[in-house]
Amino acid sequence: FIRLESSPDNDVKYVRIIDLKGAVLYYSTVFKSYLDVSQLSPGNYLIELGRKNGKSRFAKIIKE
Repeated sequence: FIRLESSPDNDVKYVRIIDLKGAVLYYSTVFKSYLDVSQLSPGNYLIELGRKNGKSRFAKIIKE
């Protein structure tokens, strides 16, 4: 599982998990504080939190 945190006003519009080839493996417009990543193969991924103001935040995740 991955724990996600948002600002107090919960300005997250969507959450995506992207592989390093650019394929979207997960997309949701419902913000959850935890994501189950057990279905992902071991490797490197990016998680994107798209915000309502049009900006995004990215983080790299490594699944072992």
